Amino acid sequence: MAGAAVPRHPARGVARQQPPDHRGGGRTWWCTRSGSAPGAERVVGFVTAVSDGVLAAYLPLLEVLPEFQGQGIGSELVRRMLDLLGGLYMVDVVTDPDVVPFYERFGMVPGTALMLRRRDLLR
Repeated sequence: MAGAAVPRHPARGVARQQPPDHRGGGRTWWCTRSGSAPGAERVVGFVTAVSDGVLAAYLPLLEVLPEFQGQGIGSELVRRMLDLLGGLYMVDVVTDPDVVPFYERFGMVPGTALMLRRRDLLR
């Protein structure tokens, strides 16, 4: 991740959480919570990673609520996840072309990917 500095997110409560394993794959994610009053906190962004813990990881999801976008939350979440995955040879992301410049800021380069989407399983 050499290169451009990623701004630190000023919001309080960027926390690492480890949800239980699901379908045999471990997931690690970071969530950002924002709230001015006690008990008013909510998740406003998250990133997930699936990894074998040895060689490779895949980032299937990065989401930030629309009203919180443009504040550096997504960048901070990706930076923290890449720090967590720093010992791995490869970290892959499949994304839309208009989002490629965002990930390039973290040293990622475009490549090719093949995908299978079983949308019928989402019902």
